[in-house]
Amino acid sequence: MSSKIYSHSNGNLLSEHLFFVAKVMQERALFDKDLAFILGICHDFGKLTSFFQDEKILQNGKKYGAKSNHALISIHFTIAFLKHYGISDERLFLIAIFVINHHSDLRDLQELISSFSGGRTDEELKPQIEDLKNRLEFVKQVYQNELIGLLQEYEINRLIEEKLLTFDFEAFLTHESLKHSVKYLRKLRNKFAKNSNLYELFFRTSYLYSLLIFADRNMASKLPIAYIEYQKKSTILPIPSNLIEKKVQSFKSSKEDIRQQLFSTLDKLINDSSISDKNIFTVTAPTGAGKTLATLNFAFKLKEKYHKEKIIYALPLTNIIEQNYEEIKKILTQYMTEDFEKSEFDYLIKHHYLADYKLNESIDVKDVLKMVESWNSQIVVTTFIQLFYAFSSNKASYLYRFSALQNSVLVLDEPQVLNAEHWLLIRKMLFWLVKHLKVKIILMTATKPLIFKEDEYVELAKTIDFKKFIKDRGNRHKLVPAFNNTQTIEEFEEFVSKKIEGKHSVLVVLNTKKSSTEFFQLIKDRQKDYIVYYLSTTLAPFHRKEVIAEIQKNIKTKKVIVVSTQVIEAGVDLDFEIGFRDLAPLDSIIQTAGRINRHFLRRESVESLYIVSLKKESSKLLFGEYVYEKEYLSFTKALLNQEIEESNFEEITKQYFEKVKGYNTLKAQSIENIINQLNFKTLSINFQIIEKNEYTVPVFLEINSEAKKYYQEYVSDKLKLQEIEDYEERYHFSKELAYKKRKLYEFIVNVNKNNVVSDDSEWLTIVEKDNLSFCYDFDNNSKIGCGIDEEQFSLIQSFFN
Repeated sequence: MSSKIYSHSNGNLLSEHLFFVAKVMQERALFDKDLAFILGICHDFGKLTSFFQDEKILQNGKKYGAKSNHALISIHFTIAFLKHYGISDERLFLIAIFVINHHSDLRDLQELISSFSGGRTDEELKPQIEDLKNRLEFVKQVYQNELIGLLQEYEINRLIEEKLLTFDFEAFLTHESLKHSVKYLRKLRNKFAKNSNLYELFFRTSYLYSLLIFADRNMASKLPIAYIEYQKKSTILPIPSNLIEKKVQSFKSSKEDIRQQLFSTLDKLINDSSISDKNIFTVTAPTGAGKTLATLNFAFKLKEKYHKEKIIYALPLTNIIEQNYEEIKKILTQYMTEDFEKSEFDYLIKHHYLADYKLNESIDVKDVLKMVESWNSQIVVTTFIQLFYAFSSNKASYLYRFSALQNSVLVLDEPQVLNAEHWLLIRKMLFWLVKHLKVKIILMTATKPLIFKEDEYVELAKTIDFKKFIKDRGNRHKLVPAFNNTQTIEEFEEFVSKKIEGKHSVLVVLNTKKSSTEFFQLIKDRQKDYIVYYLSTTLAPFHRKEVIAEIQKNIKTKKVIVVSTQVIEAGVDLDFEIGFRDLAPLDSIIQTAGRINRHFLRRESVESLYIVSLKKESSKLLFGEYVYEKEYLSFTKALLNQEIEESNFEEITKQYFEKVKGYNTLKAQSIENIINQLNFKTLSINFQIIEKNEYTVPVFLEINSEAKKYYQEYVSDKLKLQEIEDYEERYHFSKELAYKKRKLYEFIVNVNKNNVVSDDSEWLTIVEKDNLSFCYDFDNNSKIGCGIDEEQFSLIQSFFN
């Protein structure tokens, strides 16, 4: 029998792993530092059992089932040690119970405590207690010899050392002690079941849980090398704060230019003493005012002035992320050439589900993925989903990044797209980050949502009169209500045909895939003078990019009509002479208006975006009511009682958001109650940045040889993964496989699950190239087509299955 106790099959001693996890947690923690260290040294106590060592470390073929689990007994040990340490605050015990259960997602309070104080005792704990009684010398070797040596070597808290040496392991490893611990768990469950104000505890728990996951994963590699590497990666690399300023200086623009005004206004404010103690800022400016560069310049200088670890730049959509990431990358490449090229990912990373890192052979994909997943870089460009789920999800894969937010500058671009039901919760979340994690926050938008009250933030652009600027420059576009008479698709086509006479570029944005494809086919057949393109999620992302590129190529020289769903509203830089929008929430309509006369090429006129109201021929229900809440549409109609020019957008948007906020007050409070009861799992279900459509499933389209190649490689690697037995190797290979899987998403569309006949064990349904023509409409030469036809897809599914 081996005299050494290991934490992982790579040769790490359990004592080393426990110590370095505790050390990293304590170093990173901005509060509860002693608790963080204790959680670190207690979290893998259960790995001392012979069941775990035989099955997971020696991998000698023995299988012990539940007896080789280590979380439950580690929780009981943590409770006992916290009491021995002298902690009496039951809230800290509650945190510990959640955090030590670190190999599964966070659950609701009652579910978690019930699971650890119920029937698992006989099956799991009693055999483990008996086993550890017989291995008492190993328990003491790890906790009262090896760990003590490391504490003394690194001169860690003497009280921890004293409490470990005086802890009575013999008394703990008894059935009486176990019964007492279970009784205590039930007491906690009953006490906190009636407590409805655990908001603060919710985020403290999530934060410490995040610290443990972060430290545990990073200290799973070979020690002490992993700790040395962690220290190197934790160093704040200097980024000159004037990089954006240099870029802007290279532009040729007058001081009167609105972009120059906004940039210089924000730049001067960085040294203004009146905002030195402020933490939440907003930049509210119209499209085309240069918000992005002005705000990033301010963020760069905040980072330097207040010694922040990183800038986290969050946006709603992946295509906007790619655009802005590339812009930042160009700046870093131009002005930090040598340093940036030497270690690009130390300075800048992007994180979203489609991100391709274009790695060369000298870079290990495992190292890059590790940096990306932990946001270990000076500038992180990511999605709202990744950001908000980092501190609201119950899943370890998201919460892993919670602690990465600390001491950062957080930039939220276009926050108005966030669900109004969540504004109250988001406000409290962001305040918590500011108060406890030393975060500074900047919101930039053209239509500011009412997340914060006016006395809770500093508007950095308040001295600039944008309304006057727009009037002096001229309005680019206006909203024209035309929804008094509800129209069918046929009637709407006639309306559009009359309005577009003499226009060369036309945008039509509709609310559903069905209404948009029907209108696309109709107008394509009738408007022979125009090239009619279609954009929607019925097209594979690969084809959507091709369509956008084709539109950009032709829109200035040919007559073009683009029929689209909401996918065109953000991040697509196209400029149309006239537009039509089916009735939607006001902020969505204004996003569409941003595509009309976008670049102000037609200064002699104010171009129109017509707002219409469409319905099915055989129904009274509006297409908009399939997608949006009826109340939001009512608010919009009430405010659009006349033509609204661009200079009045800010005022009317504020009125709209006030109505929306009032309407959502009760819903917001119900979500807050979930937090106050420590219901992590329930919050994760109810707080969704993008509503999940439970009625659709992914379908992979073999649209070209590239798609076929990626899918074959994925299937091959998936089979390889099943053959890998070593835990560490399997873990790293699964991460690489997940990265390769991203390439598949370029060729995936989502289809109503009722139209799919597939094996439930497979996450993807495949349409091979030979069958595509039966259900997928797209011409590779003209880039015209409306994508997947779900009815036809259902038919070929039935035929081939």
